[in-house]
Amino acid sequence: MSKISTEARQQILITEIAKYTRKGWSIMHTEGFVSILAKRVAKHNGILGGVLLAPFSLGLSLLWTAARNLDQKVDSMLLSVDEFGQVDVQYPDTDELMATLEVMGATPDANDELQN
Repeated sequence: MSKISTEARQQILITEIAKYTRKGWSIMHTEGFVSILAKRVAKHNGILGGVLLAPFSLGLSLLWTAARNLDQKVDSMLLSVDEFGQVDVQYPDTDELMATLEVMGATPDANDELQN
């Protein structure tokens, strides 16, 4: 395999980012040939069950369902393009990824609403 130009690597990364943003991912940080994306994912989506059980449990199941749906987790993705144009996709732990960003001195581009 031969190495590709930096422009080609950048274009591959842009294409990959566009592919994932169409699928609902948000860009947290991009630097060089690496991009970090994030996506909110509901842990539980049992709204109907909570509503149906609410009269029988004095509303506690409705509160439980609301709390579970508000408590969402964030999935993270690390996209990188090597010098041969190969795309590497990793799914690191979000907390670990945020700590790494802090050490790098980078601030997330669009992650303020994802961490809250």
